[in-house]
Amino acid sequence: MAKVGKHDIGCILIAFLLILFMMPYWVWGVNVLFFRIPFLLLCYMHIGLESVKQKQLLAGFIVLASSTLIIKGNNIFGLIDGLCIAFIMFLQTDSLSKTYWYFTKLLSILLAGSLIVLLLVILGLPISSRILPPLNELKSGFYISYPLLLVYIENGDSLLRFCAMFDEPGVVGTICSIILLIEGFNLKKFSNVVFFISGILSFSLFFYLGILVFLIMRVVIRKNTKTVLYTLLGIVVFFFVISSVPILRDSIGIRIQYNSTTHELRGDNRASEELVDYIDATRGSSHYFFGYSTKDVVYYSGSAGYRNAILKYGVVFLAFYFLFMHTYIKTYSKHNRVRYFYCISILILVIYQRPGILDPVYLFLFASLFRICSINFNEYSYEKNNSNI
Repeated sequence: MAKVGKHDIGCILIAFLLILFMMPYWVWGVNVLFFRIPFLLLCYMHIGLESVKQKQLLAGFIVLASSTLIIKGNNIFGLIDGLCIAFIMFLQTDSLSKTYWYFTKLLSILLAGSLIVLLLVILGLPISSRILPPLNELKSGFYISYPLLLVYIENGDSLLRFCAMFDEPGVVGTICSIILLIEGFNLKKFSNVVFFISGILSFSLFFYLGILVFLIMRVVIRKNTKTVLYTLLGIVVFFFVISSVPILRDSIGIRIQYNSTTHELRGDNRASEELVDYIDATRGSSHYFFGYSTKDVVYYSGSAGYRNAILKYGVVFLAFYFLFMHTYIKTYSKHNRVRYFYCISILILVIYQRPGILDPVYLFLFASLFRICSINFNEYSYEKNNSNI
């Protein structure tokens, strides 16, 4: 990277605040409003609107997000949140690229440190630790907190799915998967190797599905017969490994088997049966279209995924949200169909299994995916990246 200037400092601060929005354990209990206001100001300073259509998109998303959050939160802080998540989507391209670079470097350093601590814990070396109650009050276990690492304990057993310094391994798996999909799984970069190892050890179903999506898209976007054959071989190896290696078979292989009774994947645990039945029973009601009560949202907070988004915001909001994302991707993909379907597929997968559709971290990564993805779809090949940092 070039010499750090004033512009870079703003991007570094935005990247740092995005890390805090991921809720590492050292900010548990801290009011996120302390992060929102500086984040809002920094993003505002780096907004870049190059066309009338982009200005219209920004205005529309501000109205959509802010009005929804104000109504749901019943306070003016919804406006602050709405502006934060709108502004992060419309950073100048240069600011977005630099913020993404600093964000991935900061996160990879933290994850690398966490992996080292995990290795030391597994080896049985003495490391200072303390007990932490769970961030999600619905969890019955507790965490052992090491420097840069949390290990979740439930019913006396340690769950060694890697969650780094965050409250669940799904956060690590999802974030690492999106970054690698943006990077085209370029494992020549050290930071991407860290993300790959972290995702593998998280045993997150989304991470493994992300690998599969990438392999399938390689077949679609590559015209070279040799590359297509290698990719198909990779898909075969992928299924062979997750069905043969015991730890992968038990944590991933079983979960991607199709259940003919429920017509879903066996590992689809995004929603409890109670929540599924409740949504089905109230389908067509005003709550279904415009969001359920806070009591319902809290009661079913143990589930995750798009049904929780329906609970919180309603189907009408989700329809407008997808309309915005569709228009946003079309605007920045320059009408490249392959790029559009690649981006929209990843967006749908994320929303299906993560409820935070207005989370600034995911929206930042969506913007990065839609606008600065390393895959050159026009030439059906991957752009060479000389940086192996």
